[in-house]
Amino acid sequence: MTLLTQELTLRPTTAADLGFVFESESAPANRRYVIPWTREQHEAALADPNLQHWVVESDRPLGYFILAGLQNPNQSVEMRRIVITAKGRGYGRRAIKLSIGYIFDDLQAHRFWVEVKDFDVRTLHLYRSLGFVEEGKLRESYKSSQGFESLVLLSMLRSEYEQIVA
Repeated sequence: MTLLTQELTLRPTTAADLGFVFESESAPANRRYVIPWTREQHEAALADPNLQHWVVESDRPLGYFILAGLQNPNQSVEMRRIVITAKGRGYGRRAIKLSIGYIFDDLQAHRFWVEVKDFDVRTLHLYRSLGFVEEGKLRESYKSSQGFESLVLLSMLRSEYEQIVA
């Protein structure tokens, strides 16, 4: 399946895309904001039926994202990670909006959730502006090279999505 708008294409990641994925995730502008995966973890994600690995592109690859929980009996899908290399141009917002429609309309999820590092105020603002609601904070739940970091948990329920698109 491929998701299209006038500006963006979201398509399943292939093994040929993994160089771009790993390079994007490892770039200094992105490294601080995502919990790093190895190339092997990304390869395994391509074959995992509980995950969907997507490339975001226009005339060239602009980023990627991973959805998790596709087999969750509670119909709760996670945005496991999203990395956009072309920052400040609205590509992340458009990709997330397109994925929200896919999550609720195509996958028939009840809940869509994401964890964001608490110092990433730009991303927190983005999710809130799209209608995500803060559920709480996982205090000092991740140990990075910078020390312990907290994650903010945000979600959108199907009923909230339906109010937005009505």
